[in-house]
Amino acid sequence: MAERTTPGTRVALTIGGSDSSGAGGIQADLKTFAVMDVYGASVLTAVTAQNTRAIKATIFMDKDLVEQQIDVIASDIGVHATKVRITDQPALVQSVARSLQRHSLFPLVVDPAMTTKTGDNSEDDATITALCRHLLPFAAITTPNRVEATRMLGRSAPIEDLYGAKDAAVELCRRFKVPACVITGIHRPSDEEGDAVDLYFDGREDHELVSDWRPTSNTRGAGDTFSAAITASLALGESLDDAVQTAKRVVSESIRQATDLGQGDSPVNPLAYAHVS
Repeated sequence: MAERTTPGTRVALTIGGSDSSGAGGIQADLKTFAVMDVYGASVLTAVTAQNTRAIKATIFMDKDLVEQQIDVIASDIGVHATKVRITDQPALVQSVARSLQRHSLFPLVVDPAMTTKTGDNSEDDATITALCRHLLPFAAITTPNRVEATRMLGRSAPIEDLYGAKDAAVELCRRFKVPACVITGIHRPSDEEGDAVDLYFDGREDHELVSDWRPTSNTRGAGDTFSAAITASLALGESLDDAVQTAKRVVSESIRQATDLGQGDSPVNPLAYAHVS
């Protein structure tokens, strides 16, 4: 008889929107949880009609239904770590924050996800304010890219390099009382391709998470995969420092083994991590 290979009893919960293309959103999260041997539960906040080129339509869930989803999961199977990614609904952000506190669904990873690979801005200023005010104080870590970090801080000048990322990460943690932050998507050029660097600030000092830079547009869902991998690692009991390092390996391999799909920006491949020893 074949050995059982089902996920263990550690549970990670993702709260966010559905990506009909399967590249990002809860689909990317559940793939990442599964490949890391964590049982994945999900709460839908929105349903989108999208592909590799654009988001064509979005329908948001009623906040009462979102709360019900959280309540029934928390009261039954339990949760060991939670990821939140919410778009364009300030009232929904507050509702989710109340539910997280009511059921103590921590540690919490907050992925701001304000922009997509298709160029859509998926959160307005009111939503950003709600996210920073109501969710970040309860998060273990937040994972904005450099564009999202700029918007969260209300800055006009973009983050261009590691120096700017370090300054922004420190300010995000101190201003919004979040213990740790990773700012992703920094390219450090060299004579050849250079490095892809994510700046991790652990609340005391900064760390550079480095991998080879890959000049590819096949990175759709990379941010979702990265934050989901942190969530899965925390669910497994890893320290935050180890979870961030693990997530960097997961997303780097997911980009390295990305597959050309569709006519726009192709998705990363989180299942590739299953073949990494």
